[in-house]
Amino acid sequence: KKNKMIISSLGKLIKMYGGAELYKRYKDDFGALTAETIEDHKRLAENVYCTTYSNGTKVYVNYRVTEYKADGITIPAQDWVVKKGGN
Repeated sequence: KKNKMIISSLGKLIKMYGGAELYKRYKDDFGALTAETIEDHKRLAENVYCTTYSNGTKVYVNYRVTEYKADGITIPAQDWVVKKGGN
């Protein structure tokens, strides 16, 4: 079930941004995290998660079909938001 949600979400994002734009967004958002470790991963609500990395960056992922508000930010439906850390 979760793999189907991920594939569905990815398909939606590719349609929204186009393949090249999605790749650029992904690289911009996650490129700097390759050398970081995951410090925390928690479920905020059903199908909404937050992963915290060793540099303080938080990645919010929303698999829902509606937006979700957490920690003062809005996570669009079937999308992600990155809050850069300061470490």
